[in-house]
Amino acid sequence: MKQLFAAALLLVMTGVGSGCAAGVTEVETVAIVATTRTGATPLVSEDGRVARYVVDQLLDRLAAGVGKVSVIRADGDPKLVSTVVLEHDATSDTTVQDSISANKVSLGKALRSTRAENAQADLISALSVAADSVRGRPAPSIYLIDSGLVTTGQLLMQTGLITPATDPEALAARVSLARLDGVTVYLHGLCSTSSPQVTCPEYAKSFLRAFYNSLVQSHGGRLVIDDAPLPIEISTSDAGALPAVDPVPWVTTPISVPSATRPPFSVVLTNDRLRFQADSDAYADRPAAEKVLAEVATQLKAQAYPTATVTGCTADDRPRSTEEAMLKRGQSRAEQVAADLRRLGATTTLTAHSLGMACPGYVPTAPDSGRKVIISTQ
Repeated sequence: MKQLFAAALLLVMTGVGSGCAAGVTEVETVAIVATTRTGATPLVSEDGRVARYVVDQLLDRLAAGVGKVSVIRADGDPKLVSTVVLEHDATSDTTVQDSISANKVSLGKALRSTRAENAQADLISALSVAADSVRGRPAPSIYLIDSGLVTTGQLLMQTGLITPATDPEALAARVSLARLDGVTVYLHGLCSTSSPQVTCPEYAKSFLRAFYNSLVQSHGGRLVIDDAPLPIEISTSDAGALPAVDPVPWVTTPISVPSATRPPFSVVLTNDRLRFQADSDAYADRPAAEKVLAEVATQLKAQAYPTATVTGCTADDRPRSTEEAMLKRGQSRAEQVAADLRRLGATTTLTAHSLGMACPGYVPTAPDSGRKVIISTQ
């Protein structure tokens, strides 16, 4: 099966101040997270052609301003991949237009440099990078052009996490995001998907709207959603083959959800939130670990969640470690976390389990992404 251009990118534009030349627009501070990955509507073709939607709605406007644009690839392991300085020669109308054309070429080249190198999609980390880039600047805005489906990092939506019974606000409360104080986030392309990702049902669209609204607002920002689907201007065959992104499954048959039905519970404790010592089930920072686990323990009550699984995952440490050794390490860490959750007040019956390196959201070239503990009721 052919895959889409599987990357997300982040453009960060910062106005240079009051010294703009006459006739040149002084831009606001803008970050753009644009998704062109497997399972989403492609925005860039394999040969570098950029979809007209991006050009017409964003690049044309940005190219007419002055500022610096940082391009960050937000695949499974987000990284800064390009920086563009937008400049203008205001000597005449002709030189201004030449400058705009040159800026547009530079921006297009930056977009083409975002081809995914890692599997999966980590939009939460991309939003944090965007927030850090625009916070405190004049008129800060983030444009998120994406289906909204996250498959690695703090969220593993491909594990059946989103159901008609899931509370989007409760899920958003479990996600750590950089502050968005004073930032407006514009969301375009929600649930704009393509094969192998199954089209979002209406309940999933409603969930994602509420989830991102709660996530942005709880971190100090404001969300504006454009529900218009992204136009399919580039075919999947044009996009070319790239690292896979796990499809997110949906409940595809009508179901009745009794009011007493509890939504699935899932918390992903990534390596930056719960760190273990190397080759050990001992925490690198026990006080920090206790604080994180105490917050989770308060939510794990038997009356709400009778049973749950604590799953330990490890990085791909081959050839230094065998698969058997990684499974044992994941098991011992899961057992340690389960014991501490019980000690900290969890009354849910917890079962420890290990997947070793074979963890959901696996990113082959980002070792730390595999070091995580997943606590879930499914």
